[in-house]
Formats: sequence, C-alpha cells, structure tokens
Amino acid sequence: MRFSQLGLIVVGLMVGATSFMGCKGSNGTTSGAGGQAATGGGGGGLAAGTGGHGGGGASGGGVTGSGGAGGLTAGGGGAGVSAVRDCFPPCIANLRKTCERPSLDGGTCVSTGTTKCYSNGIREIQATADGGGAIVTFTEPDGQTPCYKVAVDDTGAIDTYETTDGQQVAVLRIVSADTYTVTCDGTTTTVDISSQACAMLTESSCTSAATCPP
Repeated sequence: MRFSQLGLIVVGLMVGATSFMGCKGSNGTTSGAGGQAATGGGGGGLAAGTGGHGGGGASGGGVTGSGGAGGLTAGGGGAGVSAVRDCFPPCIANLRKTCERPSLDGGTCVSTGTTKCYSNGIREIQATADGGGAIVTFTEPDGQTPCYKVAVDDTGAIDTYETTDGQQVAVLRIVSADTYTVTCDGTTTTVDISSQACAMLTESSCTSAATCPP
C-alpha cells in the first residue's frame, strides 16, 4: 500500500509539474505575441521615418530630387526616385540643397540648346555674360523660380557660385578632368569628381529635344 501510494504521489507531482509548465509556456507565448505586436508598431515608426528621410517618398517629394535631394541634402519638394548626391563643400551644397540635379542613376535630362531640363523639375538656363563667359541660372524644381547662379569665365575654367541677387558664395577652379578646387569661407577644398558621391547628372548627360517636358 505504501508503495502504491508513493507511486500515485509521484504521478500526481509529474502531472502538476506538466500543467504548471504548460501555463508558463502559454503565458510566455502571450507575452511574446505582445512583444511582436510592439515590434510591429516600431516598424510602422521606421517606415514613417524612412519616408521623412526621403523627403516624403510616398507624398510626392520623392526620395530624390530635390525633393529627393532633400532626402540627403535637406532639400525641399521635387520628383525623383533615388537620393541626390552632393560632393561639394557645405557652402555650395547648402546653396543648392533644394535645387540640385538628380543623381546619375536617379533621373534623366534633355537639352533644348541653352536650357537643360532635369527630370526632377530643375532647369539649367545659360545666357551670355557681358564681357564674355556665361551666366548659368539653376531653378527650383518648379522650373521657374531662380535658385542660384554660376558665373563661368571666358576660359571655362573658373566658376563663381552666387546667390540669385549676385552675392558670391564660392569659387570653383578646374584643375584637371577629375579634380576641382572650391574656395569658400576662407578654405580651399579639393574635390575628386570621379568619386561615387559626385555621380550626378550634368549638361553632358542630356539628350537633345525640341522642348522641355511639361
């Protein structure tokens, strides 16, 4: 009898332990599910943050462009599909942060002659300067509002970046095919334009067209 009673006690303890573990596992699963739900909520926050970082990809600002440009260079609204790059010093990058041309792999360009039209809405308009050289005006993504100007000397080797009212911001000198120097704020910076950070569309990337796209 004592042996039988001991056996019943052992069986009872095993059943109880199993039941206890099952409850704990159930609670753990419920708790885990709650954790997953919280993670999902965090994912929503990340998606919203990504949209913000991209300049509002889903809202039309584009992750590029100058809307996108805005993505990496704190730009404003525009169209585009990938982040705009700017390898120049802050004095120039800030001057054109809302009106930078698309990255090489993120847009297109057509040329009507003196006007280059970029797919993020920016236009590059060239006019002859008094005394030689040229004045190139870059617009905002609306294609109309001037954003900044570049005065190109008659040798084509020196570019002076200016605000729309003619205030000098920086002077760029072409040293070689791949090397520029930019002087601003009392500092001269050497820029390697062959680097990936400089891979943006320029006038040489444009195809000919009778008119700019609407």
